[in-house]
Amino acid sequence: MRRNFICRCKAKLLLFLFLIANSGHLLQAHIEQGHLAGKGQETQPNSTIYSGRLQNGLRFILVQRRSEAFEDSSRVAIRMRVAGGWQAEASGESGLSHLIEHLARAANGALSPKEVAAFRDKRTVIREWGAFTSPYSTEYFLTTLSNDENAIGDAFSYFVGIARNMRFSNETVDRERRVVMNEMADRLPLAERLYRRARALNPGSEWDVSRGYDSTDVPTAGLEAITELYQRVYRPENVTFIIVGDIETTTIERLLRLRFGDWSAEKAQPARVEVDSADTSRKLDIKKLSSSREEINSRFTTAPDVWGSPAVLIGFRTDFPAYFAGRTNIPRRESAVLYKVISHILHHRLKLRSIEAGLVDTSFMIDDTAEGLSTFLWQSASPNGEWRDVLAILLDQFEAARTGGFTQRELAIAKRLVRRQHSDHQDQALSYSNSNVSTKISFDMIRRYRVLSDEDRLSAEGRFLDTVTLETLNSAWRAHATNFTLQARLEGFEENATSILHSDLAAFVANYDPKPLSVLGYPEFTTITKFGPSSGVIINDETTVDGIRNLTFKNGAVLRLINRNHEGKLLEIAVSAIAPRARADLTFCDAQTLPPFIVAGGTTKHNASQIINGRWGRDVRLSSFEVTPSGLAITASVRHDDVAYAFRELFGYFSNPAFNQSGNEVALAQVRQRRIALDRNPVNAILGAYERSLEAIGSEYGPVSEVDCAGGSNMKRAALKLHPILSRSQINVAVSGNISENEIIDLFARSFGQDRRENETFEPSSVAREIDPDPKAFIMPADNRNHEIVGIAWPLPRVSDADDLANQNILVSLLARMAYVKLVERGSSYAPHVERRRLNFQKDTFAVVFAVATPKGNASDILAAMGEVADDLVNSPIDFDLFETARNLVIDGDKRSYNEDKVWAYLAAQLTSDPDVVANWRSSAEATNRVSADAVRELAGVTLLPPIPQPAWPVTIE
Repeated sequence: MRRNFICRCKAKLLLFLFLIANSGHLLQAHIEQGHLAGKGQETQPNSTIYSGRLQNGLRFILVQRRSEAFEDSSRVAIRMRVAGGWQAEASGESGLSHLIEHLARAANGALSPKEVAAFRDKRTVIREWGAFTSPYSTEYFLTTLSNDENAIGDAFSYFVGIARNMRFSNETVDRERRVVMNEMADRLPLAERLYRRARALNPGSEWDVSRGYDSTDVPTAGLEAITELYQRVYRPENVTFIIVGDIETTTIERLLRLRFGDWSAEKAQPARVEVDSADTSRKLDIKKLSSSREEINSRFTTAPDVWGSPAVLIGFRTDFPAYFAGRTNIPRRESAVLYKVISHILHHRLKLRSIEAGLVDTSFMIDDTAEGLSTFLWQSASPNGEWRDVLAILLDQFEAARTGGFTQRELAIAKRLVRRQHSDHQDQALSYSNSNVSTKISFDMIRRYRVLSDEDRLSAEGRFLDTVTLETLNSAWRAHATNFTLQARLEGFEENATSILHSDLAAFVANYDPKPLSVLGYPEFTTITKFGPSSGVIINDETTVDGIRNLTFKNGAVLRLINRNHEGKLLEIAVSAIAPRARADLTFCDAQTLPPFIVAGGTTKHNASQIINGRWGRDVRLSSFEVTPSGLAITASVRHDDVAYAFRELFGYFSNPAFNQSGNEVALAQVRQRRIALDRNPVNAILGAYERSLEAIGSEYGPVSEVDCAGGSNMKRAALKLHPILSRSQINVAVSGNISENEIIDLFARSFGQDRRENETFEPSSVAREIDPDPKAFIMPADNRNHEIVGIAWPLPRVSDADDLANQNILVSLLARMAYVKLVERGSSYAPHVERRRLNFQKDTFAVVFAVATPKGNASDILAAMGEVADDLVNSPIDFDLFETARNLVIDGDKRSYNEDKVWAYLAAQLTSDPDVVANWRSSAEATNRVSADAVRELAGVTLLPPIPQPAWPVTIE
């Protein structure tokens, strides 16, 4: 996937990140005979988007954008899309599109590998550099440091070396083969599961045509096959450049003509290309799609996958294009708006019914990535392994929607949610980076939407949304339902999978009599817990040098206000409950498994399903409760309009925790699902193993597995352990954003500020026992039995000031880069994760965590290589360019986090237990400029000098 050596985030193709259009500015196309085909001229009135084609078919989309928020306004994002992706592969070519993407640096036809690395590190924003292969395209992207013509010209030179004349050799290809296979080891288990689902439920969709990111031919394909695919796909008519920034369109056109105007491909047309995104008649590979359908012998399938969680899935397919109020073939973008409305309603209904039945992880989505097919997908998990209960809920809801229809209230809330999304994108677009804007345009092309400016897109979607009435919505749903083809699938029921037959599923669905649902949803709840009068008494009000206003109330509660004064509509709220003595009673298992019981139990006013229904339609996004070294914490992102409701809900958890036994099964299932999700991230898996090993020091029982942790948790234990923290703690609340201070103070005074609590005496030194940890290495099972997670945790010294924090951040950055070079470029592994992470077993303790997911058999080589990296950092001079690259990465990260309201609120809430946390963070960028290579080497000697030990528990289980 991406070739960014530190940031390994998968490309966020589904992220709607939009730009603001400068209305009233018309860009006139400058056409030069012989270079621009007249048909390709695509100017749009009142828009900053200009699109055109060179005579050879290469397309370009230019977005003239001057953003002054959150980034250097002179940076230019450049993205090169090569249509084809996984779909372009023929027999014997599975995975080769991805392999070619990986060769962009080593086989670049214009620059040597060292020149590519130097260009990346010195001339671009490293965090916005990368590439990925999707079912539809291979995309290479970067962001220049300036909009200077030379900077953009150098970027085009890099892209020329990829698009026109890559140089394949046995040496470079063989090295990258192993890298690609190691990368897929990290992703294949989930990808294969999604592929099998798509084959059964949604043939022709994105995951089906990707074949689960099949890399079968990567290890053995010869240079001839790789070259054939490259020459067939990398052609000018398949290439689109998306360029966003403060640019002169005539300059960009001239540079494109200079670098690509004489490019012509001699090979035959590719077997499969992506047509112009404005053309809604895009064709699928019919042979491949037909084959996919023929392989489905039954509408009902089982998949006994022991590594997947128990899930029941139902797909309802409509074998015709999107339908609305008797019209077919409406624009895909407008049909997507309709699907958003339906998705909001049905997802909410299913979630409520599932919680009532003790189920979790219910989701609903509509997938229209297959041509001529729209698939409505419902999914839920069963903690007790009984698939019939889950299937019954889904069938009941389907029939209720078909026969009874939706309600006016549901339509109004769903419309409000869609309009709020539009408003947020329009009002906050200035904060989006140019790179994110190019990603959004790429997403529109993949979904075959016409590329529009933000202004035009929002206007078109808003007009269509206005036409959606209850009558037309219900008629559209019934038209869909009449033509549905049902497909059911079971996954993860390993204990009784052999007894689940296709005939059982078929008989159950055929004979099931849906229960009539007289009430479609609950009445709207307006109160979670009543506020008292504004009786909280403020005894101290001061503002720190960091601009944080601290208000201390008579009952000991603290409110911190960080007024950010920008256009954002969301406020960030962080609540910390300080109760060190009660926290000390929690074991590692308790800390990992008990927090979900708080929400599942609800409050004394409402149960969990009532709380969720009351929140529906409001923009209140709560995180999970987390155990901290000194108590409990939770964060929330809240729209200004809904801040009062958010305060009521949060206050309810801390003042009236119920721990209703009815939520026990839901909480247990959430614990299991949460641990599965966390452990899919290798860093989380290694960190969890390290913390378990530290918790076991001095214990006669030794470390405990996550399964044992979950099995020992229940609502009764949660109430016993967590109720004292919730009810007797000191409460700190931090609110960051564009806030109305008087409103927030009044809400706090009527809730947390007037609550009478039996506060513990705050004694930071008694938070937890003091442990002097040693480094540890681990080898752990991964999702797939043929793979494992390998990692090391090195404890870091305590941070006393900003210089200490800067030293540690640069050390982590250097270690990540050197691990990448040592492991990735010699093929031992792919995408090593290196992060600085907090340990929760005692106060203010952090560790450097290294982790990779890899096929079995690589562990000893990886650990030996990391030992060499540690030795190099300690005993060898640090390369100057490498050190400066690491420094710039840290500074860039500090700048980004400084602009995030969520970070401000999170850190401000910690000020009571860590008075220096904000000051150190605020000064870290300045301190980073002072850090010397010698200081980092000295820190490396303290941290990394002990030899890496033999792998500790847990070991790979055969």
